[in-house]
Amino acid sequence: MLVDNGSSVNILFGSTFDKMILDHELTPTTTTPLYGFTGDSITPRRKITLAVEMGESPQTTMNFMEFLIVDSQSAYHEVLGRPALKELGAVTFIHHLSMKLPTENGVITVKDVPNEAPPEQEDVDMIDAPPEQKELSMIDEIDPRVIEREPQTTPVEELKSFSVDPCDPTKVLKVGIG
Repeated sequence: MLVDNGSSVNILFGSTFDKMILDHELTPTTTTPLYGFTGDSITPRRKITLAVEMGESPQTTMNFMEFLIVDSQSAYHEVLGRPALKELGAVTFIHHLSMKLPTENGVITVKDVPNEAPPEQEDVDMIDAPPEQKELSMIDEIDPRVIEREPQTTPVEELKSFSVDPCDPTKVLKVGIG
């Protein structure tokens, strides 16, 4: 999981979503593009609300969070952006690669341990959010380092250039016209 203070949305990568045991047809589609995610625009496949539990018993917190499902390569399963951090009441400490968040039984610290070998197998428990479908799903044997396809590196639409400085013609703003 990547915690990103700069992300305005929570992201679940398509490769992770595809390995979840969920009825994919129950998740709504979305057509609102994301800009700046990969250097161009990308349209999420769907959006889903999942129960996210942080911590270890007895210091845990569980919140329902909305994720956009994005078909893009990543070394992570998901990105927790500002909406998740706000929902969790989390405070991040970038220099220390950690964050703190409140639970009913005290404050917990989630910390990255650099240079620690990842476990051979990672299990992530996720619960599909619709209240009438509280089904526990396991994600097993996911290797985020597996690259399935090349990322898109070209604009998805035609761009028009506008001069922003009459004294310097090299300073231009490019806007999509599609």
